[in-house]
Formats: sequence, C-alpha cells, structure tokens
Amino acid sequence: MSDARCVCALAGGVWIAVGVGAAGAEPITTTFESLVHGEIITNQFADVGLQISAVNFQLPGAMPIAFDSQMLGTSDPDLQGPSWATGNLAPDTVLGKVIIVPENMVDADGDGIVDDPDDEGSRPAGEIVLTFDDVMTGFGFDVLDVEGVVQEMSSVEFFLFDTSVASISFNEFTDPNSEYYDPTIVFGDNSANRISPITVNSGGPLGAGQGSGFNKVVLHLGGSSAYDNFVIIPTPSGAAVLILGGLGFGTRRRR
Repeated sequence: MSDARCVCALAGGVWIAVGVGAAGAEPITTTFESLVHGEIITNQFADVGLQISAVNFQLPGAMPIAFDSQMLGTSDPDLQGPSWATGNLAPDTVLGKVIIVPENMVDADGDGIVDDPDDEGSRPAGEIVLTFDDVMTGFGFDVLDVEGVVQEMSSVEFFLFDTSVASISFNEFTDPNSEYYDPTIVFGDNSANRISPITVNSGGPLGAGQGSGFNKVVLHLGGSSAYDNFVIIPTPSGAAVLILGGLGFGTRRRR
C-alpha cells in the first residue's frame, strides 16, 4: 500500500483495517461475535457508523437477532455448522454468530434476548437493512442456507440517499453469463457461501450506475437464511470517520 497509512483495531467484533491516502480505503469486516445467541440488535454497531434493522413480512415490529451457528439443539439445524453441507465455505468453516430475521420476538424475561431463535421461513421472508453513516464503494457478505426458490427470490439492493442505484439477484452469482458469476458458490440446504465484495468499479449494474457509491444496502430474503461477515469498502473520507468511531467502540457494555 504505497503512500498510505494503515490503522487496525478490533472493536466490539469489528476488525478495522483502513488505509488512507493515494491507495484509498481497505475493506472493513463486521462480525457478530460480541453478541449472544438470540440477542436483539438495536444500536450495537452505531459507533462504527452502521445501523442494522430488519423487516419480517409476517411479523410486524421484528428486529434482527443473533444466532449462534455453533450451538447444537437449536430450532434451526440448517443454520448449524461448521460441517456445512455445501458452498464455498464448506465443509469446516467456523462462522460463530450470524444474524437472522426471526420468526418470533418472544423475550419472556425482557433481557433483550429472544428465548428461542429461529429464522423466518416464509417465502419471501423479509429484509435486512444496513444503513451507513458515510458513502461506501463496496459490499460483500457470507450467507447460509439459501436454496432453490429462496435463491431465486433473494437479491441485494444498493441505495444512495434513498435512491436505488443497483439490484443484483442471487441467481447472478451462479449464472455463468453474469458479471457477478462465481463458480465456487453453490447454494443448497445447510450451505455456507462467501459473496466477494461488489464494488462501484466492478462493472455490471453497480459499476454502471451513478458511480459514487451507496449508503444503504438491503438484503431481500427469499426465505430462510442467515448472514455474517459484512465486508464494506468506504471512501477514503468515510474510512477516517470509521477509524474514530471504531477505536471507541470497545467501551460499550458487553454481556
């Protein structure tokens, strides 16, 4: 990384590796290891410039929650690893905590933890919405248990100040004629796949759009599925803000 400065920190489950200078900004990966199984996500990631919300088409008021993919005996064995049945992260990638759109929000003791986490299985299921404080130029993610019609109904959509600038169907990741084709991606029951970052310079719908990035991503869930390791690439100016927020993030209360 020539003519650039690099700052790295681990803050509340977020690894930050940002280069500022002529080379631009490096990817930032957000994980969910600081959460517990069933924890309701509200503003835990606000200090790194990220808000995560959810929509469940069957359950008004639903919020995203954490799901421990290493826990046995859960209500959704299709999200249990690390012995994934298929996908480019199979057979033994440990993912730990992932996030889901829950089918219920039952929290009997009011501790902010859903008692019996399970993802919504209706088709379509809902949405996971990521809103960034700054404009970003790239986004990638891990996705679990996408299969059949779920794949066909799922997509990732990019917005710049509430204007949609691109929408990419999950089908495009497995279509050899698509700009976004990845031959390593195999969807299916109990699958685990890593979607490489899609950037404004990568061509296709996002690259051919306004070209100035996005500040919101909506994952349209065709059915049962879970998500992890959100990789975002900020603009150089946005990277500086994320460094400042991220370095203070470790001070928030942990369970």
